[in-house]
Amino acid sequence: MLSEYYRDDGFYYDVEKDTLNKYPDAWCFLVVGARNRGKTYSGLKYQKINKRKFIFIKRTNLDVNNLCAGGSVHNKRTDTDFDFDLSPFADLNDDFGWNVKANKIFDGLGGFWDYGPDDELLSRSPIGFIFSLNRVSKFKGFGGLRECTEMIFDEFIASPWERVSHEEGNQLMDLYKTVARDRELRGLEKLRLICFANANDISNPLFNTLEVTDIVANMIAEGISETCVRGIVIQLLPDNPEFYEKESQTAIYQAMHNTTWGRMAFDNQFSRNDFSVIKKKFNLNHAHPEFIVHYNNETYYTWSKDGIYYTCTSKHKSKREYDLSSEGDRRRLYYRELLNMKDAVTEGRAYFKEYRMYDLFFHFRDFYKI
Repeated sequence: MLSEYYRDDGFYYDVEKDTLNKYPDAWCFLVVGARNRGKTYSGLKYQKINKRKFIFIKRTNLDVNNLCAGGSVHNKRTDTDFDFDLSPFADLNDDFGWNVKANKIFDGLGGFWDYGPDDELLSRSPIGFIFSLNRVSKFKGFGGLRECTEMIFDEFIASPWERVSHEEGNQLMDLYKTVARDRELRGLEKLRLICFANANDISNPLFNTLEVTDIVANMIAEGISETCVRGIVIQLLPDNPEFYEKESQTAIYQAMHNTTWGRMAFDNQFSRNDFSVIKKKFNLNHAHPEFIVHYNNETYYTWSKDGIYYTCTSKHKSKREYDLSSEGDRRRLYYRELLNMKDAVTEGRAYFKEYRMYDLFFHFRDFYKI
């Protein structure tokens, strides 16, 4: 029986209606929105109602262990039993009268199982798996997952206080390829990757691996809320007017909405990122070539003019050329060029055509160990 608090009138985000049905040919969905819009709730509801087996991904073993930690605890001092549930299905169970429980198999691996009203196990087979990205990225070639039709990566943009490897995006794509295997060659539907996050940091490992960081930056600059490129859907969830009106009356909104955290949490803004250094156009007449950087499949050219540095893809020739596939070149670039560039950025004397250029130069040690 549905809870009186459940709503299905557009007040909350609906992954089926708002995303999957709009882009039936896409394979990857990056959904970024403010807190409390129901992203994870909607993603799991879709899987359960449509009886689709899925993989739910968290970042660390501890994340998985925590959400599988629900159960009953007996307090000997008061001789009282306490029930608690840390699973993301807890609210869904309340709203729909379900009894889905998360159980740990071992560190970093678990599953969701259906139970009856008297806590009897309804099936030995889980309705979904729970993976720690850190755990499963160490395994290769495991099978038995062809029946899974979706992978859901929850909170794919880490909070600022979390330590995250810049290789995490590559780890996720390796996992996707391992699970997908040859399913499309066998005539099965493609595996869909659905990723949810809050607007913490535009420079995150998954955006960088998928090479959509600049696309998102341009979306923000142009006020675009969604797009699809190379089968990758990017959605910056717009505010629901009714939801925003109600939330604006809360105590925390009144106190925090004009802060950096509030702009991220309430207004879906990447408020921790500096977009003021991005200039799409810069007059290079009489500009002097400085240095060249080869990064992945791209080449960046830095120019200077009247004490201002500008990095773009307009070519020049320079003996100061660095290939970032070389450890020696990485160290030389950092100490010979980037320390000076960081000062220039701080002093307002450096601009970049694309965000990824600024991100690489200014946060170089987040990308490479020096």
